[in-house]
Amino acid sequence: MEKKRLLKFIEKYYLGGLCDHVVWTSTGTNLKTKCITEDKTLSGVVELSNIQFPESSLGIYSTDQVMRFINALDETIELDLLKRNDEYFTDLILKDAKLKTVFALSDLAVIPKTPVLQNIPAFDLEIKVNPEFINNFIKSKNALDASNFAIYTEEDKIKFVIGYSTLHSDEISFYVDGKINKSIKPVNFSANYFKSILTANKDCTDGILKISEKGIMQCNFIDDKYKSGYFLLMLTLS
Repeated sequence: MEKKRLLKFIEKYYLGGLCDHVVWTSTGTNLKTKCITEDKTLSGVVELSNIQFPESSLGIYSTDQVMRFINALDETIELDLLKRNDEYFTDLILKDAKLKTVFALSDLAVIPKTPVLQNIPAFDLEIKVNPEFINNFIKSKNALDASNFAIYTEEDKIKFVIGYSTLHSDEISFYVDGKINKSIKPVNFSANYFKSILTANKDCTDGILKISEKGIMQCNFIDDKYKSGYFLLMLTLS
């Protein structure tokens, strides 16, 4: 297996350290996981198809450590699983021609569950994600280290404002093309979380954002054999 394929899968849910504890579920040719942040305002599902991976459900308590092991290996890696008393898997073996790593798997019960969102409202805005949009947001966030950003409509246009506030303060804004089902007032989300989502999916071939004024954003991306989807809940500004 090419280690970059597995690393890319991990990066799409790990989100730079936001989601460390997950369960990997494999059908044998399809690897999938669900993730959620500690504050439960960001959740996601990531899937990698057409991969040879033993059929299993694996408790990954420290994604950071798994990534360290993988990064220590050559570009082509082998993996195996150890099972205790033919009942449950205890270790994930990752190795190349020279090195062998043994990652201790966790009890699935200690991994936080990712709930299924109920009563998802109708979405008011739909925005196609392309490299220009991703680049604009990331460079704006890098230029202004604000914790929040707002999305709203202004004169039949969709406006993003990094650092949005009703007070006099620094901000960066830009307009994006998209479908407006209903004009909305400013809805604030975590700029740090959204930047992490875009960074992990910057190579996507197709992406779409859907925003509801009721305080939820849905992000879906497709990239070759990867699918990733996230729900981001609004911030309440003090």
